[in-house]
Amino acid sequence: MAIILGLDCTTSLCSVALSENGTIFYTQETSIPQQQAAQLPLMVQEAFAATHLSPTQLTHVAVTRGPGSFTGIRIGMAFASGLAVAGDIPLLAIDTFDAMAVKHVRPYLQLIDTKCGDYYGRFGPVNQPVEEKVYSVEDIKQRSLEGISLYCDTALNGILTADHHQVFIQPPHAKQLLTFVAQHLAQGYAFETTPYYMRKPAIHGQH
Repeated sequence: MAIILGLDCTTSLCSVALSENGTIFYTQETSIPQQQAAQLPLMVQEAFAATHLSPTQLTHVAVTRGPGSFTGIRIGMAFASGLAVAGDIPLLAIDTFDAMAVKHVRPYLQLIDTKCGDYYGRFGPVNQPVEEKVYSVEDIKQRSLEGISLYCDTALNGILTADHHQVFIQPPHAKQLLTFVAQHLAQGYAFETTPYYMRKPAIHGQH
């Protein structure tokens, strides 16, 4: 039996979820930017209380490792690592892009707002290797988006033309993280255990 706690706080949305043998039976989310350090432990405590579980019953801890908010990545990874070490259970860290619900039936572009005037992006041609990089607003405006589904964690107001209809506001979420884990765990997928920063954070910044 696999009981997995999923955590995500890489963007302004903070979420937790629990699954048993691939079935998600608890989710909770809150949007309080820059309050992840205070909110995440409380949300996990509430999850255990609501489901009558204890940390000792977990078999794995899963967490998004970035890209995203530098502070959020550190908080999520540190908290998840602490639970994994305390319980002597595996830590499963996945890319934030994989915690965004995406239908891979056509080329897609995923964007995460860096809060610094640009976006972390992953472009995925169907059945081809993905490309990940930092996109400026001009990069997005100049890129041909015909035939491409666009998945964003926030609205792209003033960036896209009105005729682009394949736009989905789809922030990362712990329940999608657990869906990804369930699909890959039995296949021997090589999960990461370290943070993923697409660029070095500003010395005085939070992202």
